[in-house]
Amino acid sequence: MRGGDWGGRSGYAKQGNFELTIMDSDFEQRPVRKCICFNVPFSVLKESGLKSLEQIKGQFGCTSGCGMCAKYIELMLETGETEFPILWGAEFAAWRASRKKGK
Repeated sequence: MRGGDWGGRSGYAKQGNFELTIMDSDFEQRPVRKCICFNVPFSVLKESGLKSLEQIKGQFGCTSGCGMCAKYIELMLETGETEFPILWGAEFAAWRASRKKGK
């Protein structure tokens, strides 16, 4: 769930017991590389050879905390990439489509 001023690319998000403040500079400087709840890098998930979100959830717990990593893990499974820009809504769909075209 999002809140704050997302049009200006800064704001505040709260999902369950997790709270996150995002500032403009964070979007350009901090790629998404891991599940933050369980501190598992996407590179470790890729190396595990698991092929589904359910398998990853069962072995590592990822997606069962705040759930914010789920869309990035789906991208990792689809593309093999392990580092992603922070993406929201339409940006996520457009970025995902651009990666599928390259396959």
